[in-house]
Amino acid sequence: MKKNKNGLNTELLENGMTLQTNYDNGLKNGIEIYWYANGQKASEGSYLKNKLEGSLTYWYDNGTKASEGFYKNDKPEGMQTAWNENGQIESEQEYKNGVLNGASIFYENGVKTAEYVFKNGDVVGDLNG
Repeated sequence: MKKNKNGLNTELLENGMTLQTNYDNGLKNGIEIYWYANGQKASEGSYLKNKLEGSLTYWYDNGTKASEGFYKNDKPEGMQTAWNENGQIESEQEYKNGVLNGASIFYENGVKTAEYVFKNGDVVGDLNG
């Protein structure tokens, strides 16, 4: 009989990354962190009963933040923000229950290039001109 994982579990992955996951009776519960082979943090997310619940952040291997957002019941919720490797903002997108709902703004070299409004995943407004 296979025993369920409990507590902090650390794995060295084939791609050289390290994965640290907290388990409770075989389910992800708590913080999960991926580390690049160079020691930089790659991602950190919060789980509750095997589902993303709370913040999820990704970083480039140079340590610059790549994206940040919040999850509720394994789905994006609220503002999700992404940056390029130089730290310049690339996008801000609002979600509700995992579906685009609200503003979606896109940037190039830190300058706003496009803005849309979504309702239940459909574009309902184009604020580009």
